[in-house]
Amino acid sequence: TAAWRAAGLPIAADRNVPPDHACVDFYLRPYDRNSGVEDAMKAYLSWEIDLVHEIERDGTVKFGV
Repeated sequence: TAAWRAAGLPIAADRNVPPDHACVDFYLRPYDRNSGVEDAMKAYLSWEIDLVHEIERDGTVKFGV
């Protein structure tokens, strides 16, 4: 950031740029979203709970859950 500013380049902060749906190359945490935070958090928690069941069904896991 310091080098960017030293070069005289513009600095801008806008939580809507890029929009959530365009954030495809990194993980957008549920609470970092601009909207739908509660739904995203519920979806994440459901995934996390289901992960335990997937591990149990896997059959190749070397640790207990």
